Amino acid sequence: MPPDNQGVDVVRALVGVHRLEVRRVAHHLELFGDAVAAVHVARRPRDFQRLAAVVALDDGNHLGCGLGRIHQPPDLKAGLQAEADLGQITGLAANAGVSIVKPALELTPDDFHKVFNVNVLGVFNACKAVAQHWVDTKFDKGSIVVTSSMSSEIYNQKGPNDPLTQVFYNASKGAATNMVKGLAAEFAKYNIRVNALEPGFCNTEQTSVMDKTIRDYQASSVPMGRFSEPHEQGAPCVFLLSEYASYMTGGHIRPDGG
Repeated sequence: MPPDNQGVDVVRALVGVHRLEVRRVAHHLELFGDAVAAVHVARRPRDFQRLAAVVALDDGNHLGCGLGRIHQPPDLKAGLQAEADLGQITGLAANAGVSIVKPALELTPDDFHKVFNVNVLGVFNACKAVAQHWVDTKFDKGSIVVTSSMSSEIYNQKGPNDPLTQVFYNASKGAATNMVKGLAAEFAKYNIRVNALEPGFCNTEQTSVMDKTIRDYQASSVPMGRFSEPHEQGAPCVFLLSEYASYMTGGHIRPDGG
């Protein structure tokens, strides 16, 4: 059984780019009996409609959705609006990530801004908006989980001595993990915990379009010999959001298969 929430209606706010990642966390939150509010970072309305269909929880009763662009703070009000409909927001899973795979000598300032606007600035905006909401409403049990990546510290390869050319992605995830440490230190006085989830290889929309030879090589480089499934990343995220991790802040968990 999850820890007693002392009568507080539990609502977890999810901010995400990819439908499977949002779905994986939403599913585990549902198992905890939590309501879920999702803000999807979509460029086109039809993308949001597809998200709503995929993320819809099994009982159909615990989902609130808002359409937003994560690097634009006003759009994040969509997630906070869910509180009025579902109850007190107690946690934020800031699950956003985009990548541009291109040799470093070909990368442009526009490429940099595309990646960092989502992976760093957008995640910061989400964390700031929810933390400010908690401070203003004097809610002192908030928990934030930022999805970073094992790529915050390592460099992925597509073959022996053949690096995967995604300099901005790796740099952005290193920034995200270090941002978590700073936010945790600043928010501790408000009893807001901030931790990072650093997934290893995972079967997601983003990795599904990769060349099979690259995926096979990467899977073979992991002691467990495979990519993780979305639910294997969702469960650790829910742990960090929950009171089971009440003495964890500024840290990270890396489910990477070894």
